[in-house]
Amino acid sequence: MITKTTLDSIDIYSAPNTINKANYFNINFAGGRSTQQVEQVAHLCEHILLGFSTKQNGMEQPNEWLGQFHQDGRVKEKHVEFTFEVLNIDQLKQCLDTISNNINNIYITSERVENEKQIIVEELVQHNTLSKQEFEFFKKSLKSITVDMIKDYIKRNFTRNNLYVYVLNSNLDGKEIENAIKQFADTLPKKTEKTKIYEYEHIEDHINKANDINDKVKAETLNYVYKLPTLKAKEKLLLKLTSFYVGNPKLGIKKLLRCQKHLIYRSSNDITYDDDGTNFITSVSCSSKNAKKCKTEMQNWFKNLMQNGLTQEEFDAVKFSLQFNLRTQPKVVGAHHLRTIFDTYQQTQQQDIDEIVLSKLKPEANEYNQKNLGDNTNFLKLLPTITLEEVNEFIKKYITNQNILTQPQINTINK
Repeated sequence: MITKTTLDSIDIYSAPNTINKANYFNINFAGGRSTQQVEQVAHLCEHILLGFSTKQNGMEQPNEWLGQFHQDGRVKEKHVEFTFEVLNIDQLKQCLDTISNNINNIYITSERVENEKQIIVEELVQHNTLSKQEFEFFKKSLKSITVDMIKDYIKRNFTRNNLYVYVLNSNLDGKEIENAIKQFADTLPKKTEKTKIYEYEHIEDHINKANDINDKVKAETLNYVYKLPTLKAKEKLLLKLTSFYVGNPKLGIKKLLRCQKHLIYRSSNDITYDDDGTNFITSVSCSSKNAKKCKTEMQNWFKNLMQNGLTQEEFDAVKFSLQFNLRTQPKVVGAHHLRTIFDTYQQTQQQDIDEIVLSKLKPEANEYNQKNLGDNTNFLKLLPTITLEEVNEFIKKYITNQNILTQPQINTINK
């Protein structure tokens, strides 16, 4: 059943989570009038508030939230949403404190904004739905956005008046959730000034979408595959931990290619098993013009991993992240799932969400359970015994040039 609670003018929609032990929170801020440029500003705000730093006492402070809890950001038209999962009320408060701190003390420089613009361009390429004309227009719109425009948007739109919340609750007390959200809301600006409209030509005014519709901006995917033998239980865990390191946004290849080099929007890691052994796959997606550079950077990064392994600090961070991940399996809920569930409720006003959950979430959960839940139960028992030395020995033994099945292979994405 979906319930709606209005707390000091803040709407909180809540539904039970019967799939795993995680509690999912979707923190939404409604925007003002929507134009193409306003939506681009909102998109930049979403990236900045999740991934950038704050400035305290004149010193830049890194955003420690990333990498600790599974989180996601999304912009739907001019609405900005942050989705994250937690196991207890203290973790919820930590996430809300981080969002509040980022809104009230965000540290933005022109250089960082320009870097994030590059990431958004790669995101547009990854979605691969634009013609060349449309793509050039979006880039022109994005290029015109300034730091002051972003600060103004945050000031005027990330207020308690624009806040609403979706909750998929596994085990938290409803009153504690309400208190945490109220405390969070009390830290937000209360101004309700009308948002400035940075008027920019609408895309429809300049582009006939029927033109050049097959002449898409090309996106590429690069796959890096290691072929390992059939692994024992502890070796499977060591590989999973290695995979978590490679994919960690604060430590791994995504940090290099996305946060430092601004070459990609998305990366993924996968482990598959077949009759011939184990496949460890790393994939990144980028624009065609960045593909060769990405390939070289990937080769150099994995070479460094083979030679040096993980540091103690990196090992501790990845071990924490993996433990949290294992406790909240199966991973079936993201921003798009929560949005679908609650949007459907608002459109139909039907409080019974069983049918929605069955159609959107449970098939994925069942498939995941069949494939991985047994391994994850064993992994949770084994994880506290794993040492840094064991991980680095595993990397030196298996993540080697001899085990590379596929060098970074460039494939054009066709949609």
